[in-house]
Amino acid sequence: MSELCSLCERRRRTGDQLCEFHATALRNLHDGYRAWSKGFGDLAEETYYSKLEKRPEIGHAVREVMRYVRRRQMFA
Repeated sequence: MSELCSLCERRRRTGDQLCEFHATALRNLHDGYRAWSKGFGDLAEETYYSKLEKRPEIGHAVREVMRYVRRRQMFA
């Protein structure tokens, strides 16, 4: 198995598929989902992603992680 992050060329964290940079972006994505779901009521994760990707201020790493999560959900 590769020691590189599934999304970039950085070294992945032990026991994880992502580097620290992308793992932090994933944590932020999940934290944001919980906050939005609490604020908007029962919000589907895909609805959250659709709304979030329209926002220009989200960073490149979060966009990468969002695509990664969606891809993994398709094949789960």
